[in-house]
Amino acid sequence: MGGSIPSATFASVTVGRRWMLALTSCLVLATMLPVLPAQEEKAAEDLKPRAETFTTKDGISVAGTYWPSGLKQDASVIVLLHGANGTQLDWGGLSKKLQDEGFAVIAIDLRGHGQSKGATPAGEAVETKAAKTKPKGAKSSVDAGSLKAKDYTAMVRFDMEAVKAFIYSEHQQHKLNMNKMGIVGAGLGGTVALHFAAVDWLKAPHTDGPIGGQTPRGQDVRALALLTPDPDITGLPLPDAIKTLRTPEFQVAMLFCVGQKNKTDMTQTKKLYDQAATPKEKNGDRMYFKDYNTPARGTALLKNAQVEANISVFLKKHVQAVASEWRDRESRLGKKKKSE
Repeated sequence: MGGSIPSATFASVTVGRRWMLALTSCLVLATMLPVLPAQEEKAAEDLKPRAETFTTKDGISVAGTYWPSGLKQDASVIVLLHGANGTQLDWGGLSKKLQDEGFAVIAIDLRGHGQSKGATPAGEAVETKAAKTKPKGAKSSVDAGSLKAKDYTAMVRFDMEAVKAFIYSEHQQHKLNMNKMGIVGAGLGGTVALHFAAVDWLKAPHTDGPIGGQTPRGQDVRALALLTPDPDITGLPLPDAIKTLRTPEFQVAMLFCVGQKNKTDMTQTKKLYDQAATPKEKNGDRMYFKDYNTPARGTALLKNAQVEANISVFLKKHVQAVASEWRDRESRLGKKKKSE
């Protein structure tokens, strides 16, 4: 039977459709809402500091803490090296501050210190109250109180290279940019930093391409912030390392920090600064000498808030602002072998 459908029917159908649309929208929104907090929670979890162990080529287990960066492959990386008889805890809030500013940060206990104390070349813990006589063939423990020249050189050759291997791994996973690397070192740590930077800049590139197109092995350390670096570490004389880093092409920036009220530190640190900076650079923007009204030395200088602020500004300028895009650092020859 013909005829038109009553308008009331149209109204009920329209209301029903609107109700269904609203319900569907609510359901979609309800499924989306938990996603955002979950993503934020995962991002926060990814940025939590975590303990890391860096195993050296000579078998030492070096303890450290890693603060990842949310900038991923655009992140610069900073390594913190404590002074003699110190630990990674001596840096206080500097690690978190640098992470908040976008840096990936690694603080370590150099061999014989902190949680790296009492480790044998096999990486096994040694009891603090060990017997006076050792079994035949037993390996000596590594302890801050009895370090020798070979132990100090091993900090550069092995401890820092193990840390660099970790940085390489994170780089290859697009979690940071290893070519934007800085080191903050106090006392002994400053001396290790200078030597490692020199070694890193002298590394020959992989032979996987024409000159100028080869994949680099090193040349990643852009800046060194040095808190009263120790010039008297057996096995790590500073003149040679500083001479290497003075190479104009390297352009490694340095910040020397020292307490004015410690005359010995003032004399020694100023001398190192004079060795590192050419006359032109002393009035430039790559080499800096900062003294503070305190007798403090090493990481104790951080009690002066201005020291931490100066380090932050220095690293932002000479590491974070470096124009160096992420690039694959695996040798092309290594890739070729893998594919064969």
